[in-house]
Amino acid sequence: MGNKVFKRVVTHSTVFHSDDVFGVAMWKIINPGIEVIRTLDPTPWKDDPDTIIFDIGDDFGISKYDHHRKDGKKCRNDETKTPYCGLGLMWLDYGHLLCPDETAWKRVDETLVYGIDKADNGVAHNLLSSCISAMNPLWDGEGTQEEETDCFNRAVDAAVVILKAMVDSANASARAPEYILASYSGGPILILNKWCSWESFVIQDMRMKDVCFCVYPSKRGGWNVQTVKKCMGTYDNRMDFPEEWLGKKDPERGIHFAHPANFLIGCDTKEQAVAVAEEAYEAATTSKPVYSI
Repeated sequence: MGNKVFKRVVTHSTVFHSDDVFGVAMWKIINPGIEVIRTLDPTPWKDDPDTIIFDIGDDFGISKYDHHRKDGKKCRNDETKTPYCGLGLMWLDYGHLLCPDETAWKRVDETLVYGIDKADNGVAHNLLSSCISAMNPLWDGEGTQEEETDCFNRAVDAAVVILKAMVDSANASARAPEYILASYSGGPILILNKWCSWESFVIQDMRMKDVCFCVYPSKRGGWNVQTVKKCMGTYDNRMDFPEEWLGKKDPERGIHFAHPANFLIGCDTKEQAVAVAEEAYEAATTSKPVYSI
């Protein structure tokens, strides 16, 4: 992995795609003052140590960050052996400058970069890449260099917002386990005094295998009690709420909302939420064992 913060990024001009747009966005987040050059001839910068060149085309053979290469193309280990595009190749080497934690880096790679790799290599379409492509100048527009540059800059500005949000979210999620473990005192109920991205960690970490309900403050006011799923990607709970609670308000228990899909109950206060979680656990354990991993 590289630690170089470049002063200049060079990519192709004319029609732009999610690869070059998000690749430039990545470097603008790392170095907001970076110079951006769009050209079809990168040779003037090929030996400049302060310049990174990507997605320029294989004719010049001067950039490792290019999926147009005729040899040495690097591919993902997925079913279709998707080649890395320029963004994907740079994310491999420099993504840690934005996501130092491996789990955060991997989350951005899987949820954003991978989709751009697939779209830019003709493996699969995705909405984000289509939106970026739609920001190119219209066929019946002015047709000037200024128009092309303006359109590219707007696309990059949008990509910066999206990528930064993904990076910030992934980094925040990577910080969550420490807070969750510090908040957990054992037993079937996890109580968080501040919401964080808790689900994947609680579901997958063996230290949290006994947790069946999570209590946390709701952004809509009050406190939520949420079930814990048996595994990622399923709707099956380790433990359910009583069926008779679902879809109903219960002022006596402080319940102002109970989702009919049996995964979330909203209460007025923290104390009521904890009491609801305790009652749900007691009701479930009288009829079936606690789910364990």
